[in-house]
Amino acid sequence: MSTTSDASRRAGDLLTDLHLWDTVLEQLREEGFSQAQSIKATVERLGVPLADAKRIVHLSAAWGDRRSANDEFHQSLDDVASSGG
Repeated sequence: MSTTSDASRRAGDLLTDLHLWDTVLEQLREEGFSQAQSIKATVERLGVPLADAKRIVHLSAAWGDRRSANDEFHQSLDDVASSGG
């Protein structure tokens, strides 16, 4: 099983060769890295805060097919938090 550190190392390798982060995210996904691992690699390789890394990955073409499901999940968390449980 691949680790978050593996994703970060692989992202660094790809960034050197490709120069485009969205392409890096697409390659990481094709290689089986998770969305969370892609976010962590974005933080580590681009040096952006976690919130920005989440937004970058969430809005990427690589993870676009998950956007609706992720939005629904976050909305349900907000609803639960608002209702007190």
